[in-house]
Amino acid sequence: AAHPGWSHTNLFTPHNKRKSGFFQDMYDRGQAWASQHIAQSAEAGAMPLLAAATWPDLPGGSYLGPRGIAEIRGKPKVVDSNKLSKDRSLAANLWAVSEKLTSVSWENSRHA
Repeated sequence: AAHPGWSHTNLFTPHNKRKSGFFQDMYDRGQAWASQHIAQSAEAGAMPLLAAATWPDLPGGSYLGPRGIAEIRGKPKVVDSNKLSKDRSLAANLWAVSEKLTSVSWENSRHA
């Protein structure tokens, strides 16, 4: 798995402005400025994802992200995932719900 850090994309662009007014406008402008000047490019943000898919000998279960401060930007490296991502009970529940919602089970897919 991998995360892109903070990448300058339209993900944070307010497409459907629910709020308007001075403070919301200032927040939106600040967010846009920070995204342009602090975040890395979308191309650089894709690098950890590409690295996770192509690095030879990368151990299973590895998690990649940018190597910079707070994993916001930088070249890919193996990073630590959060505590929730390591919760086996939560993972098993997510798997069961996914199988139910998709009507596809691991056992059925192995024999297809």
